[in-house]
Amino acid sequence: MEIIRSKTNSVVKEAKKLHLKKYRQSSYLIEGWHLLEEAENSGAVIEQVFVLEEFVDRVRQFSSIKVMSRDSSETKIAR
Repeated sequence: MEIIRSKTNSVVKEAKKLHLKKYRQSSYLIEGWHLLEEAENSGAVIEQVFVLEEFVDRVRQFSSIKVMSRDSSETKIAR
């Protein structure tokens, strides 16, 4: 497990960029359980899942899970 202590981490920066249309060429950002389930059911490739610590059990089936602590100073990445 890798710990990221900065919101300016490159993984976080790249994910945030996906809020803007000009950065969505081969990837896009979805938010919420319903949209995650829809994407999974449609066969979309899920590259990364960002989730709060208390919900990590709901996304164990994904290979690249980014576990976000509620403490804003710490972000944990589980692979």
